[in-house]
Amino acid sequence: APTPPRFFSFTVGGIEKSLTVRLPKDTDLESLTVDASSALIAANDISAKNVDIDVSSGTIGLTQRGSSETIRLDSSSGSVNATVKDAGTLKIDSSSGSVNIDVRRADRISVDTSSANIGSVGGLDVDVSSGSVDAQVRKADRINIDSSSGTVRLTADSTPKECVIDSSSGGITVTLPENAGFTAHIDASSGRFCCDHAVTMKGNNTYVAGNGEGELYLSASSGNITIK
Repeated sequence: APTPPRFFSFTVGGIEKSLTVRLPKDTDLESLTVDASSALIAANDISAKNVDIDVSSGTIGLTQRGSSETIRLDSSSGSVNATVKDAGTLKIDSSSGSVNIDVRRADRISVDTSSANIGSVGGLDVDVSSGSVDAQVRKADRINIDSSSGTVRLTADSTPKECVIDSSSGGITVTLPENAGFTAHIDASSGRFCCDHAVTMKGNNTYVAGNGEGELYLSASSGNITIK
């Protein structure tokens, strides 16, 4: 049987035609690189050590089969949709468009976009310029979300060790397990703070639930802050 390729890359630019590349089943690549100026990229059932997809204007769709050390998805104008099984570092940049990702495991996730819908495991770092963030996190030690304009909704299946959420214009809603232990540091410049968990007040705008282990830093310049 022929040895499968270890490197695979192609460039598309200025051609109004479709290009379909089919690889043998169960092919494991060393590197997958895609560079297109205006296109819809669909990379399905991909197993590559390093994945780098860059589209100036268009949509990126990725479904990962194996594991990767690094995955970088960059769309200047267009949405990014990805299902990631296992990655060391996942970096997504969508200047104008939405991001929808489902990640089973990743050591670090970095997302810079206008609107994000995220399901993940690992450390999460999200920067949204204009739009809402809806994140479902299965397990993460550290979560950092910065939204310039829009609401932030975070649901965590387990309480993170540290969670920092800053929303310049919009409310924040954090949903934690029923028995979650956390210390919430609240800064609601123009809005109310509501909490469904039994908490005790400790100092100025600091609330403790259970053992108080998880540190939550929630700041909303304009909007309410809610912990469910």
